[in-house]
Amino acid sequence: MPNNDIIIDMPRQGIAPSAMTGFADVRNLDLFSVPGVARLNRKFSVASGSTSAIYNWLVRNPLTSTEFFALSTTGTVYTSTDGTGAVWSLLGGNTVSAASGNGLAIWKDYLFVARDASLDTFGPLSGVAVTVTAATPCVISSTGHGLQASTPIIFSATTIPAGITAGTVYYVSDINLLTDSFQIKDAIGGSQINTTTTGSGVKYRTWYAPAGGGVTTFKTITSDNLWHPMIISKLNSALYGGEANQVFKLAEATAPFNPITAASYTWSATVLATALQADYRIKCLAEYGTNLMLGTWKGTAVTDFPVADIFPLGINETAVGNAISLNDFGIHALLTYGSSLIIWAGVNGRIYRSDGVNFSQVVRLPMDVTNTNYVIFKPGGVCIHKERIFFGTGNVSSGLPGQGVYSLQLSPGGNILILEHTISQETDGTSEQTVVGCLLPLTGQRIIAGWVSGSNKGIDTTSDSYIYVTAYTAYFDTPLFQVGTPKGKRILTELDILLAKTLTTTQGIRLLYRTSLSGTFATLGTFTHDVAGTTILGAEFSHFTTANIPNLETVQFRVALNSGNSETTPWLRQVSFK
Repeated sequence: MPNNDIIIDMPRQGIAPSAMTGFADVRNLDLFSVPGVARLNRKFSVASGSTSAIYNWLVRNPLTSTEFFALSTTGTVYTSTDGTGAVWSLLGGNTVSAASGNGLAIWKDYLFVARDASLDTFGPLSGVAVTVTAATPCVISSTGHGLQASTPIIFSATTIPAGITAGTVYYVSDINLLTDSFQIKDAIGGSQINTTTTGSGVKYRTWYAPAGGGVTTFKTITSDNLWHPMIISKLNSALYGGEANQVFKLAEATAPFNPITAASYTWSATVLATALQADYRIKCLAEYGTNLMLGTWKGTAVTDFPVADIFPLGINETAVGNAISLNDFGIHALLTYGSSLIIWAGVNGRIYRSDGVNFSQVVRLPMDVTNTNYVIFKPGGVCIHKERIFFGTGNVSSGLPGQGVYSLQLSPGGNILILEHTISQETDGTSEQTVVGCLLPLTGQRIIAGWVSGSNKGIDTTSDSYIYVTAYTAYFDTPLFQVGTPKGKRILTELDILLAKTLTTTQGIRLLYRTSLSGTFATLGTFTHDVAGTTILGAEFSHFTTANIPNLETVQFRVALNSGNSETTPWLRQVSFK
C-alpha cells in the first residue's frame, strides 16, 4: 500500500493465522466490553497456598458458590473457601499416596477424585449436622452415622467447639463407637479429643471409609495414570468417567446418594460391552445431543500415533457408534457450545467444530511448532466464560511463545481469537515451558486458572488491578504492512493517536515498530498523562506528532497500553500514520 495512510483500528477481528493476513498478536487486552476500543484486561494474580503442585482439574461446589477444589497431578486435593480462589490449602484426610490426579467431579453432594485405578469420594459437601458435648473426651452424636473406626473427619461450624479446629483432620475413635454416636482422635491410634464448649452449627465431612476404617478406594476402575475425565449427564443425571479404553457409570438408585449405603446407587465399572481397542485411551468427554462423546488418543506420549478419534456412545447404550476421525495426534479436549461440538486436537494448535458427523477447522494458533516443541491442550482447560469459549494452552519446552488463556468467539462474520491472559508470572513460553492446565469461571468477569511455568506452579485468579508487573505487556501487533518498494522506499512522517476517553493519571500508550518479521521492535514513542521520562500529553483526547520513520518497504507496529493506576485503563480507538 505505497503512499497510502496506515490506519490502525482496534483489532476487533482478533489474531490472524499470520502477520501477512491480519493482526499477529493480541494479548492482555479487553476488546469486547466496548467494541471498537482497546482497554487493558484485568491481570492475573497468583493465589496463596497454591504453588506446590501442578493442577489439571478445577471444580466448584454447586451448593456453596464460594468453595472450589483443585486436583494436582500427584493426586492431592486442594480447596479454597474464600469465594475468590485467592487462598488455597490442602484438603487432608485421604491417605492414598504414590498416585496420579486423573479426574475431578462433584456429583450428588460428593467430591469424586480419580487416581490411577481408584475412584475416591469425599463429602457430603453440605456436611452432616452433629451435636458435640463439652467433655473429656467429647462425644459426637449423629443418628445412624455408619462411620467406622479410623475414618477421617473434617469439621466446620458456625461456632467451632473449643478443642476442635475447623479444617483439621481427626479420626473416628475405636473407643465407644456406637450406632448413633462416636468419639474422635488426633491420629489413628492417637489421643482422644477433649472439648470445653459445644459450639453451634457443627457439621462434618469425610472421605469414604468402608468397614475396617482408614481410607480405601470407593470403587476400583480400569487403570490409567494420566486421564480419567468425568462428566455428569444432563440426560439421566448419572456420573460417567473415562478409564483407559472403558467407561464407568454411577447412578443414584435411592435418594440421597451415600457411598456408605450400597442400596443408594448402582455402579458399572464397564459400561461398554466390548471395550475400545486396547491401545485407545479416553482423554476427554462431552455430551452432545443424546450421545456421550469419547475423545481418545493412542500411545503413551501425545506424538506416538497420528490418531484422533471421537466415539459417540448413546446414553444407556453399551456400544459406541462410528467414530469421527480427525487423523491428528489425539483428541485433547471437548466442549459443547450451542449446536456445535468444539474439539481441541493434535499438536499444531488446531481447534475444530463438529455436528456429530462432519467436522471443520475453526482456527489454528499462529505458533511455529517443531518436531520436538508443540502445543499442549488439556481436557480440564476449556470452558464457557463471558459468553465465549475460553481455553488454556501450553508448550513442551521453551521457544514456543504465545501460551496462556485464549478466548474464541464464533460468529458468522469470522472467528475472533484473543490471548486474554498471560499467567501471573508474565511468562508465555518464550524462555521456559508454560502450560495452563485447567480453567474455572468464577463470576461474569473473573476466571481461575491452574498453570505451570518452568519450576513454578500455581493457581491464578483474575484480580481487580490493571497494573502488570512489567509495563506495556498488554498490546497488539499489526499486520506487516507493505508501504514502499525496493526502488521507492517510504518515510512515515505523521502520527495520530485517537482515544475514546481522555488520558488520566499514570495511563500510557507505547508505539513500537520493526521493518521485518525477523527484526526487533524499536520504541517509536511512549505517550503518557504524567509519567516522567515520556512524552507527557496530559488529559488529551487525541494527539498529533511527527513520526520520522525512513526507508520503509514493510513495517509492523506494536501498540501497547499501560496504567500505573489499578482502577483505570486507557481507552484507545485508533492509531494512524502518514
